[in-house]
Amino acid sequence: MTSARAQIREALIAALPNQYRVVVPRNLDPLEARTPTIVVIPDTITPTGNRTHRDSTFALHAITPKMIDPDEDLDVIVSTVLDALENIPWLLWIDAERTTFQDLHSYRIRVQTKTLIERKPTHG
Repeated sequence: MTSARAQIREALIAALPNQYRVVVPRNLDPLEARTPTIVVIPDTITPTGNRTHRDSTFALHAITPKMIDPDEDLDVIVSTVLDALENIPWLLWIDAERTTFQDLHSYRIRVQTKTLIERKPTHG
């Protein structure tokens, strides 16, 4: 089974313009961020009340490669990512906050999805 993080990455790759990179590592080499880059990081897992699914929250860091006067670039990047998220029905965006990621200018966008709990048969 594919992880939720991998599914989010693939959905974003399909939904975003070609110049956007979507990566999953926690450490991003600043030299790699030459184009708008989205880093997908697991955040929290909470129960849903039933025993078949969990709510999984992820932080998407939408990073600009611009080090000087990044604000307009970030405005475009965050709008583009939010528009893409609106078209992924199984992924709900919660909020977007201006921040930095490894000293790079970014928005942290929190998203949530339901993940299926896989039950393994018990032997007894």
